[in-house]
Amino acid sequence: METQEYNPIDKQLALTIRQEYRLTVIKKVARTTLRISWKTLLYAVFLTFANILV
Repeated sequence: METQEYNPIDKQLALTIRQEYRLTVIKKVARTTLRISWKTLLYAVFLTFANILV
């Protein structure tokens, strides 16, 4: 029966993966924030016009 030995991951590779994951999280947060921001802005403009007309 063969045993699989533990192969340590190079520290630079681990840091690269961590950095890429952080960048992915930051990009998703930024994209979601922008999407919510323009919807909120559009809704605020709509309410302003509705308030003027009423």
